Amino acid sequence: MAKSKGTEKIQRIKNEYHKVINNYGAQIVSINRITRSRMDSPNMFKNADFSPKTIRRLIDEGEKKAIDFVDGNKQTRL
Repeated sequence: MAKSKGTEKIQRIKNEYHKVINNYGAQIVSINRITRSRMDSPNMFKNADFSPKTIRRLIDEGEKKAIDFVDGNKQTRL
């Protein structure tokens, strides 16, 4: 019986996770989803803007959200 693509993907993730734990001693203790904010007035042209400036801005926003989230959770883990 052939495995589904989802099952294969889960197995690859598990293998990678165990490799990281065994080789480096790291352990994933939580996973948090950070999403992009909704636009105030979305339209086709704003959603189709793939300019380097827009992509860089979106990456910077995502990095800031990730740092803010980690910094906010440090207080609860200490």
